[in-house]
Amino acid sequence: MPNALGQQQAGYVLEINGQWVLSGHGQLAQGQSIPAGGVVNAQSAAADDRIVIVNRNGEIVARRHCRNSGECARPIKLPMPVSESSTLSIFVSSVMSLLSGEPDRYSIHRKRDEDFPDAVVKLDGQQLDLTPIFKMKGPRNFYVRLRAIRRQAEPAAKWIGPITLAWNPDRPAIAKLPDAQPGLYELALLERDGDDYLPTGTSAWVLLASPATYSETSAAYLQALALTQKWGNDVTPEGARSFLRAQLDRLARQNKR
Repeated sequence: MPNALGQQQAGYVLEINGQWVLSGHGQLAQGQSIPAGGVVNAQSAAADDRIVIVNRNGEIVARRHCRNSGECARPIKLPMPVSESSTLSIFVSSVMSLLSGEPDRYSIHRKRDEDFPDAVVKLDGQQLDLTPIFKMKGPRNFYVRLRAIRRQAEPAAKWIGPITLAWNPDRPAIAKLPDAQPGLYELALLERDGDDYLPTGTSAWVLLASPATYSETSAAYLQALALTQKWGNDVTPEGARSFLRAQLDRLARQNKR
């Protein structure tokens, strides 16, 4: 379906579950753009069916959750576009394009990850500062490993680690990572069992940024994080984190240019 369907664009499908249709144009998908004046209806009304639509600045303009009595019987008519904030609209558009193209890449399936945040971290030579990941944790030893996140058609990268991190909230969480390069990684939490290190099933996405790009990259990610926090309970934690992971991927691609 062409973007905005040849009309003035009002927003995007941020989160969707179940079957929702744009009148005259067929079924909607995550990340898809919707024209001003477009009318969206639920094709089914299962209790878990839901949709959240944001405008070009990422602000929620419509939402429906079918568990609420009668809510999904009401059609959604998209308003005229709001005045754009250029910085917001540019990154929101780019993130939605990524979500639309590869929704499974950014989907969140493990609720345990909610306690282990994604982040931009600084890689300075062989020194990796993981403070943004562990800053809310109490002092203890953590065991982690990392691997580069590659495209779907590429072979999986090898894990780096295990790495022992003696975390103390009063000091930066510095780990030595001799084989790492700037880019997007999965950081997986391990538990130690004697001489073995076992996966816990909890992981985060981390964007390793060089000192030259760290400040700008971190600020761009925090801008996206601030936007998701404004959504509150109108968006599921999984939906917000999918958006943030797409933003991390977008920033990683920008840093490679």
